[in-house]
Amino acid sequence: MKNITPIPHNNQGSIILGITLLLLILAFAVGSFLRLAQSEMQFSHSSLFYNAAFNLAEGGVEKSIHQINSSNGFTGSEWTQINGYWEGVFTNLELPGARSAEIRIRVYGADEEEPVVESQGKVFVTDDRMIIRQIRAHLVPMPIHSQGIVAIDRIRVSGNVSTFDSYRSSQGPYGVSNRGSEITFGSISVERNAVHVGHATIYGYAATGAEAPYFGTHGQVVTYEDPYDHNENRVSTDFVAQFPLVEAPDSSSALTEYPEAEGQGGNRTITIGDASGQTVEHYKVSDFGIGGNISTLKIVGPVILETTEGSNLTGGNQIILEGEHASADVYAHGDLRFAGNSVANESENPANLRFFGIGGESQTIDVGGTAGFYAIVYAPEAQVNLRGNSEAFGSVVAREIEVNGGHFFHWDEDTATLMESDLRVLSSYEELTKRVHRVSF
Repeated sequence: MKNITPIPHNNQGSIILGITLLLLILAFAVGSFLRLAQSEMQFSHSSLFYNAAFNLAEGGVEKSIHQINSSNGFTGSEWTQINGYWEGVFTNLELPGARSAEIRIRVYGADEEEPVVESQGKVFVTDDRMIIRQIRAHLVPMPIHSQGIVAIDRIRVSGNVSTFDSYRSSQGPYGVSNRGSEITFGSISVERNAVHVGHATIYGYAATGAEAPYFGTHGQVVTYEDPYDHNENRVSTDFVAQFPLVEAPDSSSALTEYPEAEGQGGNRTITIGDASGQTVEHYKVSDFGIGGNISTLKIVGPVILETTEGSNLTGGNQIILEGEHASADVYAHGDLRFAGNSVANESENPANLRFFGIGGESQTIDVGGTAGFYAIVYAPEAQVNLRGNSEAFGSVVAREIEVNGGHFFHWDEDTATLMESDLRVLSSYEELTKRVHRVSF
């Protein structure tokens, strides 16, 4: 039988001491790891709640913008008017991991052009611990973007080859030295066939909300720098924009009759507008008043013109903008048809003649047979047709756009954000981090 030599007592003590030290080291390491993990978890939670408080403050700004743009205004039990500003309080909001959360908002100058919003997000982590972040935001009127020729639902080119490009009216007449490749030809719709380029050449961009545009055999998107190769990088399927409806200005003090026509026979002229440009004349009439023995409506100063019925201008009937201060904002309820050079904007500045279609989805605006149509057409509910071998300068926004028969369209880049709506959007914001700047809610 094999003999086992017993371990000496002094060696046994060393082994036990070593194991004990090892266990102590292991316990210390486990404890340090647990403390580190706890610290990491606390830091993670603090970071989460810190970000959540800022998100709540941002949500307060968004809610304020929604209320300002709402037709109902600041109604509801959460909003109170105090000393010239609106205050909104939203408490007991649920936030995972926290006891609760809240948003407090103050809106100054809600009815003014540039309101200011102060918003606070607060997270109650525990009964005695909270995280607060504050934002001050500045709002401005929403620009009505005029990016070229854009439809809300559908835009389609048919017939002969058409051309679309851009220029800048501030740099003089359109021509070889004043032309660009910046027009947007598109639709914000996500439906198939929302953009039908056909055989058109677009010196700019083709854009849709989702589905790729349709190109015919000769259809292409190019630039003047490279006019022969289709540029797929200028075709996009994520086009997003807002085109709010507009209304005619208050017409309670508008004139309902034109001045007497001047001239002889069938070539008589109605002249409106203050040629000095000092005042804006406002008319609300059934139509442009042209026809019969009156062939010309001459606009020599700034006017607002609201037409309650349709107008069909062909042949020798004509609207003329003449003089340094001539401009017109036309708010049309009925259909409009312009043909045979019936519109002459002598300034050749599209911004001086703006047509707003406010007749709903049944409204149609036709432009055709004209050598130079300088205007902005904004009719987000109407159908706009560009017909015949014609040429237009400016911009078009409509529900549907049909282009037929060798049309040339030149977007004026200077009209990009020329118009403003009654809606408000965020212009800038800052976080109030210094105590001296913070708001006491």
